[in-house]
Amino acid sequence: MRLTRNYRPALAHACGERCVNDHNDLLVPFSLNWADSLQGVVHSNSIGGRVLRRADVVATDVGRPAGLMNSVVLLEPLQEASAPLQMALLDAFFAFDSGTKAGSVFMFTVWPVPDLTAYGWNCVEQMPLMVRIPLGTAPFMATGIAHCRGAERC
Repeated sequence: MRLTRNYRPALAHACGERCVNDHNDLLVPFSLNWADSLQGVVHSNSIGGRVLRRADVVATDVGRPAGLMNSVVLLEPLQEASAPLQMALLDAFFAFDSGTKAGSVFMFTVWPVPDLTAYGWNCVEQMPLMVRIPLGTAPFMATGIAHCRGAERC
């Protein structure tokens, strides 16, 4: 996948130079792939959910409590100035104010976000995104571990 947008200025603004390095271009493909995965599952015939897709966000809603399937994936950094409009968009999509929706909605982002508690969002935890770049020698592998494929019996 070749990136067509340069997120380095937005990343530097959102979290300072500490998170701008040679591997940041992995963040955008990760977000796009995760959003596509959610969209595919939620939009499938078996679930029949709704999907909101824009250049900056993908939101998925199955219409009932469904764990991680009711989600928001930010596809670019959320700036504090655009947060009110973005949160209003999500409120309308999920109908938070109607009182008819049950269940939680999760927001996934690989970038820091401004404080969203005023909009009803609570920070669960800062989850790390771990990546091992395929360079150099593989790490030590423990002995006695069986590697099985498909229907093989270990």
